[in-house]
Amino acid sequence: RRGAAMGIKQVGVPIGGMIGAGCGFLAAYYDWHLLMLGVAFIITINGLACLTLVPISTRGRGAGKNIADVMRDGRVNAFAISGGVINMGQANFFGFLTLFLAEVARMGQQTVSFAMAVAQASSAMGRMGWGAVSDKAFGGRRIITMAWMCVAAIGFLAMMPLVDEAWGYVLGFGLALCLGLTIASFAPVAQAIQVEMVSPHLAGSAVGYNMLWTHACATLAPAIFGFAVDNLGGFTAGWLVTAGCVAAGTVILYFLVRTGPKRRTYGAGAE
Repeated sequence: RRGAAMGIKQVGVPIGGMIGAGCGFLAAYYDWHLLMLGVAFIITINGLACLTLVPISTRGRGAGKNIADVMRDGRVNAFAISGGVINMGQANFFGFLTLFLAEVARMGQQTVSFAMAVAQASSAMGRMGWGAVSDKAFGGRRIITMAWMCVAAIGFLAMMPLVDEAWGYVLGFGLALCLGLTIASFAPVAQAIQVEMVSPHLAGSAVGYNMLWTHACATLAPAIFGFAVDNLGGFTAGWLVTAGCVAAGTVILYFLVRTGPKRRTYGAGAE
């Protein structure tokens, strides 16, 4: 039930996003500086609490050798790159949703904050749901589950240019919900896949290496989106370029579907 466990672990991310969306709503009534200080305080308390959760591990040959082993694995590299490129879709979706709805659909601050809350809430449900589904669907081959999620997300991202002032509430909120359930929900499935690609003692290094690509691509994504908006045709170009990035990552994932491992299980005494 690793997928379900990953989904439960990951649900904290969209819950935090919902709190952030609530701050956008409250900014209409309270000083935003005060709200940001409150968020900083919550983050600090959470970070201090996390220091008590995980004991120091002494197993393995050392962090450097473990990471080197992970980086020499071709499939781990391919999956990390594909996951990073796919994550560009999530980064741009959450990064530009409110601005897009405010400028194109002419929604007010409180309305766009509510749309973000809808996206985050659907992501919370999707992360738990897809994680559990990946435990059973397609014989436990989680890569197939993730690939179908990405295909759906490509379609929804390509539909974002259809949002306008007349249909803003219907399409805007509808696509926020659908993208929350797809592009914003793949992380638990991806992390379970990454863990199962390597030996158990390399799981932490593999996830860390995967997250390196995830955040590196998430850093590039807004710049690419902004360039497309400014030079290639406004928000329409931005969303289509984003859909193209997710499609590129899914192509890499497709080859992993054909050649990658099935779900790995470990019996008693297995490594």
